[in-house]
Amino acid sequence: FIYNARFNILSAFQEPVSNSIIAISHLAIELAKLGHDVTIFSQTEQNISAFGVRGCRINISNQILNLDEAILEPDYDALIIKNDSAEFLISIKNSLPTANKLFLWTEYDYLEPINQGLRDLAKQSEITGIICTSNWQRARLVTRFQIMPQKIITLHHAVTPEFENLFVDAKEFISLKSKVPLLAYTGSALSGLEIFLEAFGDVRNSYPNAVLDVYARDEQTAEAQRIYKQIKANKGINLIANLSTIKLAGLIRTHNMLVFPSLVEEAYNTDILNAMAAGLYVITSDCGCIPEYCFEHGKCIVEKKLHNETLDGFVGQTLAICQTQIHNPEAFYDYCFKQLIFVNKNHTWRIRAREWEQALRVFL
Repeated sequence: FIYNARFNILSAFQEPVSNSIIAISHLAIELAKLGHDVTIFSQTEQNISAFGVRGCRINISNQILNLDEAILEPDYDALIIKNDSAEFLISIKNSLPTANKLFLWTEYDYLEPINQGLRDLAKQSEITGIICTSNWQRARLVTRFQIMPQKIITLHHAVTPEFENLFVDAKEFISLKSKVPLLAYTGSALSGLEIFLEAFGDVRNSYPNAVLDVYARDEQTAEAQRIYKQIKANKGINLIANLSTIKLAGLIRTHNMLVFPSLVEEAYNTDILNAMAAGLYVITSDCGCIPEYCFEHGKCIVEKKLHNETLDGFVGQTLAICQTQIHNPEAFYDYCFKQLIFVNKNHTWRIRAREWEQALRVFL
């Protein structure tokens, strides 16, 4: 794997990192467990190897990319370049002594500048295969860039490992869940938080004990900070910031629902998978890859462009789920627990590693 980002294989266990770094790190670890020899090239201070994964350094100086000499080893079955341009991939290919199979693993939509090189059919021909993170993203790349369908595949992201197996059994699951509506928001502040802050007053009018915990990301933009500051003026809403992944997993397992009125079209969403793995009922919207990552669970509101005037359906669904939790808890928690089992059984990085194994075998 070649990922031009600042991390090493231990970063996902030691510090807050992006979902992209979590994905590449845990996929590499699980592939190593299956017996594969795996190397990650990244912007690391020093070459660190752990969990059966070798780490090698990328260094950028004077606008020149320098790769560890390990990239010249002739026996790689596949080189997978994550979240970079077609031009970057071709430059890597041209520097290699052998004709390696090169793949682009992209989390970006066709609109993003980094993917514009894929419009060029000649550049497409230099790439062995393209790996997308959702069928929604894949369909758009195929349609807009005229990529041959057999050359582009979907391999979804998975549950962050800290969210796996959070409960010993169903008894502990029910005992830890809040008895009043306890909602969580874990996405970007710009993904729909602002429109729900005011709407949460409607939830509190019906359920005065309801609480919304907003788990803030490290977003320093003025717009994100402005939205987070609004929380202080809302009763029943808590802002919780600077949590490690393991602390977030420990806290969120007491919640009943994830509210995510998504406004931004995304190519993947692990927040939803993590919430389902923690036994939260997901209330979200039909935007980008979101329905796909619900895997037919939770409630996906059909409004594709939520805003203040179209939020009534989202609030109405939130109130309906609160009512079910309060007045029919047995059915509510039975559904959430079955959902939890489904996600832990089918959408972990252990499962994804085997899917990657099978998918790459077709190309190799």
